[in-house]
Amino acid sequence: DDSGILVDPPCPGEEEDDGKVHSVVSTLTKALQTTWLENPSEASVGDLYMPEVLSAMGSFASVLRALGPAMALGRKDFENNLAKARDHYTRSGCGPSFREFLEWERDTGLHQPGGMITGPSGVEGLLWMRRSIDLVAVMMAKMLEGMETKPAIQASYTDTLQPYHKFLLRSTFGAVFRGTPPKQDFLLRLA
Repeated sequence: DDSGILVDPPCPGEEEDDGKVHSVVSTLTKALQTTWLENPSEASVGDLYMPEVLSAMGSFASVLRALGPAMALGRKDFENNLAKARDHYTRSGCGPSFREFLEWERDTGLHQPGGMITGPSGVEGLLWMRRSIDLVAVMMAKMLEGMETKPAIQASYTDTLQPYHKFLLRSTFGAVFRGTPPKQDFLLRLA
């Protein structure tokens, strides 16, 4: 469409191998449950299964989609960070260990001493995805406390992403707040 308006497809549940339609939340929950290594060695106790982490992050994009067209740029940024993380993980040749991937990237010299993450890197992509998940988690907690979507996302942005954004990006988020769907609509999109 030539109107210049960002249009997102509706956020239906996702069909899985069993032919049933599952909610966004159940799909994401299932994806997250598979991220822990089943037989961790002593050196990787508490480690995550990197391919499944990346898969779960792909499922999380559906939650961002449920926030409507106003979140299209945020979702695109999330998907770009996911692609960056996947690309670096694939190029690393690492096994399935999340920790092994983090150590590989550290050992490449991509980052500054003392844990200062510099981009572009897979770890940078993972960090920004985690921050986006924090944004939504805090927003949903505020909604459970009774807040409507718009004030909930404004407050969660202040608590999570705003400290890492420069002025221009902070200004852009004002449009996101204005375009978020009412709480009932958002929750229905997740169902």
